[in-house]
Amino acid sequence: MKPLKMIQVGSGGWGKSWLKFLHDSPDWELAALVSRGGENLEQARSQWNLSDDVCFSDLDAALATPADAVLVTVPHHLHVPVARKALEAGKHVLCEKPFSDDFDAAVDLVSFAESTQLQLAVSQNFRYRLGLWQLKALSESLGSVDSLRIELYQPQGRLPGWRADQVSTLALEIMIHHVDMARFLLGANAEQVFCKAWNPSWSESKGPANATAIIEFNTGTVLSYVGSWATRGKRSGWEGQWRVQFENGAATWNGDAPETENADGEILSPPVVNAFPGQDRNGLLIDFAKSIRQESPFPTHGKDNLQSLAIIFAAITSFRENRPVSIQELLPE
Repeated sequence: MKPLKMIQVGSGGWGKSWLKFLHDSPDWELAALVSRGGENLEQARSQWNLSDDVCFSDLDAALATPADAVLVTVPHHLHVPVARKALEAGKHVLCEKPFSDDFDAAVDLVSFAESTQLQLAVSQNFRYRLGLWQLKALSESLGSVDSLRIELYQPQGRLPGWRADQVSTLALEIMIHHVDMARFLLGANAEQVFCKAWNPSWSESKGPANATAIIEFNTGTVLSYVGSWATRGKRSGWEGQWRVQFENGAATWNGDAPETENADGEILSPPVVNAFPGQDRNGLLIDFAKSIRQESPFPTHGKDNLQSLAIIFAAITSFRENRPVSIQELLPE
């Protein structure tokens, strides 16, 4: 099947790694790269042998290039305006998470995208972890999830420029992954969030680097979340350390295969997952191509992702105002 054509906007930071995934994908080819120039662009030119006619400094000029979709990898505050321009130009959009650092702007963009009949997709690549899919499959044998706990421990290092100035780098860049993964595992949406957040004295971020939250879902399941992106001592993987309490057993997961036992303490082998599309952005690009070819809907389309983003903004409101926050305050029915 003929590859689809992608315009990538942004060549720095996370955008650098996207170029390899596009290069390796049988479903996609790079039609244009939009960059402010400088070292990031020169590195991309050299590493991927990009010609001058593929490289643009002007977004409007790049959008005139024949292409199926636009990949948005610019800083978070630019996600919505760049995505809207792409939609207005008749291109499908794949936007990096967080969808936006302005919740109302994200809601407005979803509404606009629905009027265009174009795909607006959000890259939640942590959903594409085989171990997470195995946890979900365990519900078939162990029953529904009563509760789960996710813990993240990562050192901060230096956060340059805009990343350090966010209202909470932890919430917008990492916790967003974990709550989206929890929604996928449960097949549910959150109803209420209570969050405490703070900054240790050594943190270089403007907003809190540590958070503890209780998130209640419409299935009755409760997620206990502990996150630190300025930890001391032993670190976790970026997926976090998970413990899932099923009706008839329990599982722990640290990024590899989950360790599982039933209610009698018998150790169980990880279940076989047949429908897993692929690890990380390899699987995500497969699903995005399928959505454009109208073979299947994209799992984390913009409207769906508002449910994950709402958890994050409810958590931010909660730690700012020291109260539980209902998701309905952000997304009224």
